[in-house]
Amino acid sequence: MISQDQAAAIAFHVCGAPPNDPRRGWDLTEFDAGWLITSRAKAARGGETRVIERDSGRVMSFPAAVPPSRILADYDQVRNDGTMELCGFSSLTFSPTSRTRLPAG
Repeated sequence: MISQDQAAAIAFHVCGAPPNDPRRGWDLTEFDAGWLITSRAKAARGGETRVIERDSGRVMSFPAAVPPSRILADYDQVRNDGTMELCGFSSLTFSPTSRTRLPAG
């Protein structure tokens, strides 16, 4: 299970900026399946949406054709419309007692 702090660390890595960055900032919206990442720059242009899955920490990207409202309401139905991102976390895992990323092994 991924905590909110861990989701924020993943979002920071995926977005390449802190949440308060004026050009590349982002917001996390918690829902049953995990966290929706809303990138402020992409939201203004209608770009893809990302989800950090709560159970696995996997990051899924969804095309603009899948609106965030549908992701939040019917994630299990739209999951297959997304693509798993390879964002460097495939070889990392989180320690259950800290926010430290440790090599998977």
